[in-house]
Amino acid sequence: MVSFTSIITKIVELVVGHSEVAEASLLFDRRGDPVSVPARDAVAMLMVWVALADGFIAREEIQTIVLTLQSEFGVSVETAKLLLERVTTDPDVPPIEQVTELVAASFDAEQRAQICALLERVAQAEGGVHREERRLVSRVQQLLSL
Repeated sequence: MVSFTSIITKIVELVVGHSEVAEASLLFDRRGDPVSVPARDAVAMLMVWVALADGFIAREEIQTIVLTLQSEFGVSVETAKLLLERVTTDPDVPPIEQVTELVAASFDAEQRAQICALLERVAQAEGGVHREERRLVSRVQQLLSL
């Protein structure tokens, strides 16, 4: 059986990378321990959560996420792969409220609106928007005060 991580790896390897640029921040994980999560990682988490909201992540969604991480945050293919793997497999990923709190603290209102537009792009990547994807994007907009 093919693992989810190996599928992500194969899809991510199809995309050409750029140099990595980001600034680290601190958040607390579900156990209350500090965890270093840069603002771009928080946006990556939100994009993956939107892609997974309908119960699975499509190839088109992964490609959209990777291309967005590269174009908007300048991450490399390897970094994009690690972010996707972490968000989909790490039990210590912070809850959505903490992630959106970091995004709200790191970006102004215009940038937060742009991030929500990126989330909508991920939701539409496979050709249609599932009800749960739409619900999650709306929840993020609410949490980001948009």
